Amino acid sequence: MRLRDLAITAGMCIMMASCGESKADLHGRIDELEGQVSQLEEELETAKSDLEEAHSQAQEVQDKAEQVAQASSELQAQVSRFDGENWREVVDDVRSASGEVDTAQSDLSSATGDLQSY
Repeated sequence: MRLRDLAITAGMCIMMASCGESKADLHGRIDELEGQVSQLEEELETAKSDLEEAHSQAQEVQDKAEQVAQASSELQAQVSRFDGENWREVVDDVRSASGEVDTAQSDLSSATGDLQSY
């Protein structure tokens, strides 16, 4: 009987040792997965930041496009004054409005150039 008890005890020790290895393997795998989760969270935060920056730049482009549209409308209004007013009184206003269109167009080009860097 003693030999049988000894064999059972040895078998149980072997089983416990293999369970201990499995636990260690599981803990290692858990640590590895936690590391991957942390890395993915960092990548997600970077992607969110990039998306917010792109949205901000897109909003800037939209604002600049609206400024071009407003400046163009003002130029058209000034040019239409030639129909009923003395051209000498209109020329300076047309030149000024034309300058506003050029400035707005330049600002829009700069804003769209910033987007191309993305």
